[in-house]
Amino acid sequence: MNRSIDETQYVTFVPPLPFDEADRTFRRRLAEQGLSLAKLSDEDVLVDVIRAPDGHSLRRYRIRQALLHASQPVGVAPHTAEEVR
Repeated sequence: MNRSIDETQYVTFVPPLPFDEADRTFRRRLAEQGLSLAKLSDEDVLVDVIRAPDGHSLRRYRIRQALLHASQPVGVAPHTAEEVR
């Protein structure tokens, strides 16, 4: 089933990194946010493959912004910076 996704509802959760590093960072950040991969739906996370200027492939994770707001302590802003190596 092909659904239209409103990408404006997502923020960068893990910036573009080599695949293994991105996966480790994703799992660590989920734990830091009090989120469980088992409780996330496929539509909660977008995974992109980004081509770096040097030609290597990098992986970026974006997560539905509402999930971060729901799991964050008061006064902590969600990570939204676009960081590209």
